[in-house]
Amino acid sequence: MHRVVIDPNVFISATITPNGALGPILGLIDKGTLVPVVTQHLVDEVVDVLSRPKLARYVKPGGGAAFEEQMRRLGEWHADIAEPPAVTRDPKDDYLVALALTARAEAITTGDDDLHAAHDLGVTILTPRELLTRLGF
Repeated sequence: MHRVVIDPNVFISATITPNGALGPILGLIDKGTLVPVVTQHLVDEVVDVLSRPKLARYVKPGGGAAFEEQMRRLGEWHADIAEPPAVTRDPKDDYLVALALTARAEAITTGDDDLHAAHDLGVTILTPRELLTRLGF
């Protein structure tokens, strides 16, 4: 079992194109191989984006609710971090780092350049492809 903070954008991409490169991440969560470390803020961010009208052709009706239900069953929940320390170029990413450190997650998986550009965060930053490779996929 691997405990990882997954950037909302990774969840969104995997949900929109489940047969794409990131789709296996959702399958690994379903199998229990990968445990997403989440907060309500992170889940709400994904649900909000999945419910946007411009994604309606990619996301089944109720897709956001299904995602939240999956996280309720399979995610490792932590409290939202109200004021995370500023450690990245994008303040919106700081809560992911704070969550990973607080939860002692193995890594953060993201395609976000701001997180990949940050140094000495105290947590490993992996692309989704790097995560899948580590997990043997």
